[in-house]
Amino acid sequence: FLPHVLISEVYYHYPNAWRDRVCPSMDKLNEFMSEKQGSPQLRDHPITQLENYQSRAIPLSIHGDGVPVTGVGKTWGKSLDVFSWCSLLGVGLTIECNFFIRSIFQKLCCRATLFNTKARFWRILVWSLQILQTGLWPDFDWNGNRDPRSGTPLAGVVGSYFVGVLWVLRGDLDY
Repeated sequence: FLPHVLISEVYYHYPNAWRDRVCPSMDKLNEFMSEKQGSPQLRDHPITQLENYQSRAIPLSIHGDGVPVTGVGKTWGKSLDVFSWCSLLGVGLTIECNFFIRSIFQKLCCRATLFNTKARFWRILVWSLQILQTGLWPDFDWNGNRDPRSGTPLAGVVGSYFVGVLWVLRGDLDY
């Protein structure tokens, strides 16, 4: 589930979830950004060039981790790589605030140069995060197919729409 698609779906179809899990209010968004003024993460960040970014840029976190799912504690145990995102403004239980991106058994990942599973995943995820930072639907999807929503806001209305900005990467040393 690509983050830019999911954030758009939540905004337009689940307003209560948007308010509780993504952006409780403009005041909370402004408060977060004003607390970060002077932060190394914000200094010279391209998002600061966006008009009214303090009330539009939703800070996001990406989390990746290996999770044992079969044979836990056994030598034959298998792990699943799980990736999710959340808004740093969301309120609620972890299971309610984290939005699933992808999972795959580590043993099923291809490492061949042209078909590298992890490289392809990261390329697509970075693309989605770049789209989020613009706040607008792209001209083409990651496969090169024209998107009929091209240029329309992911979340909001023309002239007043939200953008997403990656603020935190979480995971163990493998990620």
